[in-house]
Amino acid sequence: MTVFTRVPNAVLTGWSNKYMLGALEKLTETKLGTENSNFFLTTVLRNLIVTIFENVENHELPFYLCFMYFLSVNGVPAPILNSNVEEIPVVQWNGKPVAITLKLIGITQEEPGNPHMLETGRALATLHHISKKHTFFNARAYSISWVKDKISSYACIVPFGKRYVFEYRASMQLFYFLAVGYKRLDDGACHGDLFKDNVTFEQLFHMHSQRLSGCFDFYFSGQEKLLVDVAIALNTWCTCSNGILNVYDTVKLMHSYQVIKPLKLREKKKLLVTLEVMAFRFWLSRVGGFYRKKITDAMNPYDPDCFRFRFRLTARELYLKCYGSVYQDGSS
Repeated sequence: MTVFTRVPNAVLTGWSNKYMLGALEKLTETKLGTENSNFFLTTVLRNLIVTIFENVENHELPFYLCFMYFLSVNGVPAPILNSNVEEIPVVQWNGKPVAITLKLIGITQEEPGNPHMLETGRALATLHHISKKHTFFNARAYSISWVKDKISSYACIVPFGKRYVFEYRASMQLFYFLAVGYKRLDDGACHGDLFKDNVTFEQLFHMHSQRLSGCFDFYFSGQEKLLVDVAIALNTWCTCSNGILNVYDTVKLMHSYQVIKPLKLREKKKLLVTLEVMAFRFWLSRVGGFYRKKITDAMNPYDPDCFRFRFRLTARELYLKCYGSVYQDGSS
């Protein structure tokens, strides 16, 4: 991506002095994310992340920051605000809120293996388990009203041959929200964007394995059905580019998840349709930026078609064959 907003070194020095961050050594622009401007900030004392929120209002920021702090003190390695003083280090630059958080250790895994699946499922289950104690509320980012708004906005941008997908999949989204049993699914604060590039792992040399050391980018989190978070994780961690679910990865992730937070029968029955619904929702979230880029050439966003094949979920039979015993239980 292109960094939308830059911060002069003089301003960073002022923030560093105010919040006792240490003398500045290096500032590096990152390619992480598509919604905010992110920088790696290195000082003599610590490594930090500076995030300038391009699409987040001031009144929305406290939920994200408090949620991350709540998770970090309850066992989930989430970013926390860096502060050596009582005042929370959230500042303004060009009318946009800026947060300074500690940089998490570890690296991301574009081709995760079995240990990464187990760790991710365990962390997601832990997040869902402790989020039931969270008393803050934030509306879900990708609601049905958001879907309708995006479909109408992108109708003139998307090539004509792909527009039929909007109408068909939008009706599926509406049916999903109105279907019997949706309101009975477990509700809680969700991550909402648990992609591979939002999780880091650290090598444990004495055990010759890796552990999950960081989980970040909580700026799509909000109150949602917990099954939605599970579907997002399966779509990004366990699905091949042709839309087929990798059976072994799915079993590993779901097993480690259910050890901590077992899925209820009603959630098992709705898992497959939730996978399709969330694949379309993320495809829709990337469509606008991708085709605007072709018009304006202003940024380099993710290609949305990586989700397009996941609408059909051609792995339905494979999935049911290996992990589908949960559905057989529901049919009795």
